[in-house]
Amino acid sequence: MSIPAVKTSAQKRSKRFWLWFRLAFKELVNHRRFSIFFILNLSLGLAGFIALDSFQVSLDRHLTRNSKSILGADLSLSARQPISPQQLEQLEQMLPSPWEASKKIHFVTMAANDANSRLIQMVAIEKGFPFYGSLVL
Repeated sequence: MSIPAVKTSAQKRSKRFWLWFRLAFKELVNHRRFSIFFILNLSLGLAGFIALDSFQVSLDRHLTRNSKSILGADLSLSARQPISPQQLEQLEQMLPSPWEASKKIHFVTMAANDANSRLIQMVAIEKGFPFYGSLVL
């Protein structure tokens, strides 16, 4: 009397994998036009994804290297309303002792001449800015 061999789940998965692989290969061989289109589409999509990822890494690296000159300072604080003297005092206590500051105020307004009017952004910056890099108008 012989005992039948029991297949393990790994053997079943392996057999199922090869079955799916053979079926996929037959489909690729029997439908060549679709196969070429599918492979071309897959490779173009993958190339696009890799190009976008490479661009993101390159942009992140550039911004990290040049962040001080892009910002023009080490730190930027902004608020929708005027900062109170108590808040300014708290900020001054957090900063290292030899520090410099420069204020920038910007708002949106209308500019007009005789014929036209246009929405503009007005920016006013104190002397001494930028601390890093240069300001080009």
